[in-house]
Amino acid sequence: MKAGNLRNPRLAPLLALVMALVLTPLAHAEVKPLARIVAVVNDDAIMSTELDDRVRQVRSQLQSRNVPMPDDSELRHQVLQRMITEQIELQMAQRANLSVSDTQLNKALRSIAQNNDMTLDQFSQHLQKQGLSLGRCT
Repeated sequence: MKAGNLRNPRLAPLLALVMALVLTPLAHAEVKPLARIVAVVNDDAIMSTELDDRVRQVRSQLQSRNVPMPDDSELRHQVLQRMITEQIELQMAQRANLSVSDTQLNKALRSIAQNNDMTLDQFSQHLQKQGLSLGRCT
């Protein structure tokens, strides 16, 4: 199509129809608030949604172990501090060009499972019950 064809008056109704079909679902879309940044660690950000997910996981783990639960603000603070520390550790490892091969990772996961008298599949199922997965480890 040549650039001159875009000014063709016969295309205007077609363009209007296409725009109406595309924009109509957007007009009825649910408005969701954006995640906000709760911490900045050098060039990386920790988002409120990430913190909320981790707090839910920690709360679930504490409940399953019958550990007394700190109040919500203290738990959020502790979890956020841990996430910041993890982010710093990851950044330092990247700067030092440290990496773990798939073989090393699989060996470590099998070792953890064996130390807990589980197969790797049982370990994976145990993690899933706690809201975690082996996929999030890699």
